[in-house]
Amino acid sequence: MADINDSDARPTSLRHLVGMKNVVNQVQVAIDASFADQSKFPHSLFVSEAGLGKTELCNVIKAEMAVTMHSVLGISIDHVSELNALVLSANDKDIVYIDEADGLKNEFQNALYLMIDRREVVLSRGNRSPQKITSPDVTFLLSTNFEYSLLPAL
Repeated sequence: MADINDSDARPTSLRHLVGMKNVVNQVQVAIDASFADQSKFPHSLFVSEAGLGKTELCNVIKAEMAVTMHSVLGISIDHVSELNALVLSANDKDIVYIDEADGLKNEFQNALYLMIDRREVVLSRGNRSPQKITSPDVTFLLSTNFEYSLLPAL
């Protein structure tokens, strides 16, 4: 018998997910559209109570899209450079997943918004003017239990 924490016991496709029928249907439409358009999965924010499967859903999206996912816990980011490094280490169409995104400080949420809206990573360089770099064309998946802790732009 497989251990519940064993990756072999985890769902790898949308049809393996139990519950969340409306969400699963919407995600399936987005996946089908992404493949039809040969584009990345759209940026998404998943909001629900703890333990209802947001992280599992993101792992399934990664598997269905056959891409790499770069994950981080929002509260673990201590400096905007860590967020920049996470995004710049990704490739086009990869997923950048920020779990508990409500734990991101406001300045990091602003940086994230620029990454989503303009595909720009802003590098501060001490007392010199900041440098803007075009980020890879990634998908941002955010999950939270407290959507009102996020800036309205997100």
